[in-house]
Amino acid sequence: MSRDNFKAKLRCPDCGLEGIAHLSQEDGYSFVFGNQRTELESLPGGFKFVETPDRASFDVLCKTCGVSAVTR
Repeated sequence: MSRDNFKAKLRCPDCGLEGIAHLSQEDGYSFVFGNQRTELESLPGGFKFVETPDRASFDVLCKTCGVSAVTR
């Protein structure tokens, strides 16, 4: 099955480090019927991907500052 691909703009509010994360999710009926897990395809240097315990959501943190870098 194919996947929907998307980008997330990253910017650390403390140090200003910026980048783009490439993510994907199952498309079509797989997503509708419960496979809603987001997978990281690539992440720029200086950031780390963190999943929540329930695996339903994620965050990307600045490695230096330890704060969320996902722009909303």
